[in-house]
Amino acid sequence: MYLVATPIGNLGDLSVRAEQVLGTVDLIAAEDTRHTAKLLSAKGLRTPMLALHQHNERRASARVLALLEEGKSVALVSDAGTPGISDPGSAVVRAALERGLPVAVVPGPSAQAVALSILGRPGCPGIFLGFLDERERRNEELTAWLRRREAVVVLYEAPHRLLSTLVWLEKTFGPVQTLLLKELTKLHEELLLGTPADLCAGLRLRERIQGEYTLAFYLGPVSESPDGVDEEAARRLFAALDRSGKLGPRDQAKVVAEFFGLTGNQAYDLLRRVRGRREDDNG
Repeated sequence: MYLVATPIGNLGDLSVRAEQVLGTVDLIAAEDTRHTAKLLSAKGLRTPMLALHQHNERRASARVLALLEEGKSVALVSDAGTPGISDPGSAVVRAALERGLPVAVVPGPSAQAVALSILGRPGCPGIFLGFLDERERRNEELTAWLRRREAVVVLYEAPHRLLSTLVWLEKTFGPVQTLLLKELTKLHEELLLGTPADLCAGLRLRERIQGEYTLAFYLGPVSESPDGVDEEAARRLFAALDRSGKLGPRDQAKVVAEFFGLTGNQAYDLLRRVRGRREDDNG
């Protein structure tokens, strides 16, 4: 079985090897056969296809595994990018490996890799969250874990949820450096950099928000408390500001910076650390 990465927008990004594999396998298992048919037609390929998506994954996977055990070759593709990453396919791959069937990878375009290449730092880990649903965004254990780390965090988002996700980012992590990628490799490709609040304000001025989006944000290292700062007093002050419900993280950090004589960055680092420990205690 071949895991074949397909273009995330520009058909010219299909590799020579991917085209060769798609043209020579016995079957292509595709997330959407209509979408993949357009790719095959553009390349002059006529390989038979089988639909394998979230609604038929168990049944379609059984057929794929049966063909592999017969010695047939199958290419697994999603609508865009690498199959199994925020798309169907991972279950059949695991099943094939568990049965000792050969699996090969044909790498290619990846929105996640693009985001990390732009916003990443040497030696700084990347964390991929995929599509976060509302339940996961309210997961205090996850947010506390993230606050304790220096990392570039990447996630995917649908256009109708983009504004609420940026609001969540600002509220949860403050004015972190955020990268917004729209329609990568397509005609209306766009790259924006700013804080979540700034990006949100700009998007609100548009008539419509549409397209495919990748978000990445940088969580800087959390330093120790500056000398002379009573961290317990800072914790109580942040808690009081939270209860007031009138100030977001950025304004809370400004108040604390003025009160303790800190720089803005020091106050925000203190906010991240205090919040992370508070959620640990509550957990």
